[in-house]
Amino acid sequence: DVCSSDLSDKLVNWTLSGTRRRIDVDVSTLSEVPAAETIELLQRVAREVEGVSNFPPPVAIMTSLTGGILGFNLRVWTVDGANWVTVRSSLAVHVRTALADAGIEVPRPQSEIHLAASASEALDALASTTSVERRR
Repeated sequence: DVCSSDLSDKLVNWTLSGTRRRIDVDVSTLSEVPAAETIELLQRVAREVEGVSNFPPPVAIMTSLTGGILGFNLRVWTVDGANWVTVRSSLAVHVRTALADAGIEVPRPQSEIHLAASASEALDALASTTSVERRR
């Protein structure tokens, strides 16, 4: 049986008595970019953003590898008194700028289109649409 005093000795509730807040920013890159490079970039950028605490330090982790896309989560704490909404926005802007400057592309959402018509029906529909637009 774990005594509650043992548990409270090991846990720190950063938001109970202060104004600090944890911020999470999710980031995706193409799988061609080395994961370690992205993690290092995210942590470096976070350390440079005003309002982000150095203790505990910013942490970036890889969270997914799906369909050729790598997912990451950047976790930071704000300093006491910082407006967390402003810090989060600034952090996201700095991350986006750093990714672009490093030539790291952020993948666009993928959509699938399923055509139920046969190829000849699709060509007929396309031809009729094109001829209607030509008459306008």
